[in-house]
Amino acid sequence: MVIDEISEIFDRANIHHFRGFLLDEYKFEFQEEDKPFHERLEESKKAIYKRLKNLYPNPKEEDDAFGDLYLALSTYRDVYMEIGMKVGAQLVHQLLAPHKKI
Repeated sequence: MVIDEISEIFDRANIHHFRGFLLDEYKFEFQEEDKPFHERLEESKKAIYKRLKNLYPNPKEEDDAFGDLYLALSTYRDVYMEIGMKVGAQLVHQLLAPHKKI
């Protein structure tokens, strides 16, 4: 399922799709957060920390659970950062490629 999702991201990274959105006056409403990044990150982890502490009262098990969580989250961050960079590069290539018309 994840592979299909990632493949779909690259398939959709086509400048013609973006052009269609712009020409059709697509309105993308992005609400920027008013809190700094570090505050948003701290708030987002409170619930899972509380849940893990309740599930694993043993400090060693709790540390292992937090380690697994950090590994999973950092892997997701790294993968989606790489996808974002590749999609960005793909779009720049489409914009700058001399043989393609937009």
